[in-house]
Amino acid sequence: MASSKVKFMVLAFALGVHANADETSKEEIVNAKLISSSCIKPFYPKDSLLNREQGASLINLHVDLNGDVVEAKVQESSGFVALDEAAIKIFSSCKFSPATKNGEPVVSWKELKYVWKINEKS
Repeated sequence: MASSKVKFMVLAFALGVHANADETSKEEIVNAKLISSSCIKPFYPKDSLLNREQGASLINLHVDLNGDVVEAKVQESSGFVALDEAAIKIFSSCKFSPATKNGEPVVSWKELKYVWKINEKS
């Protein structure tokens, strides 16, 4: 009789593991979302403006459980250090709705691009 009880427990455990594996394959992941009103006003670095530097800075942001940026780094450079550093400063000031996994906040990385373009006045 003990033997059949052990077999039942092993079978129940095996079925439980299988059910959990199916549940994890259906995880719902929602990416972090920028709250644009929380960011500092974008500014063109004075020397970059005088030198007519333009380009796009792709910045990688590490967003914590509270939606705060805890680290920022250049993923792709605009070609100008001052523009990249300004993009990091702008995006680091922003607040995010944190990423979630199955409805629970998780830390994540978010890529944002800032395009630096000097507007020509007619």
